[in-house]
Amino acid sequence: MRLAFENRREPAADAMQHAMEYLMNHHADVLHMPDVARQHGFSTGYFYRQFRKRTGLAPNAYLTRIRLQAASQLLKQSTLPVKEIASRVGLPDEAYFSRLFKKFIGLSPMRYRRQP
Repeated sequence: MRLAFENRREPAADAMQHAMEYLMNHHADVLHMPDVARQHGFSTGYFYRQFRKRTGLAPNAYLTRIRLQAASQLLKQSTLPVKEIASRVGLPDEAYFSRLFKKFIGLSPMRYRRQP
């Protein structure tokens, strides 16, 4: 009986893993979490609860973290303007991107880039 119950839960776990991978692979796109939830077979509420349970973060916070990690790599590995980097990671408003980056990373994008 326990095995049957675990097998029923496995597809949901796989779907959640696919949703997480989808966010990683499409972080530069305009994403709406209710659409992502439906696309992976979840109701919005269930998706948010299970996502937070699995990652410790709400889906939007997880997406923001992925975007800022991608931005920090681009800042260190390229000479692209900050505005272009912001756009490439899915945050086309440069001012918002800079505020968000500073809030989470602790430095402005340009100061981060100049760090050794």
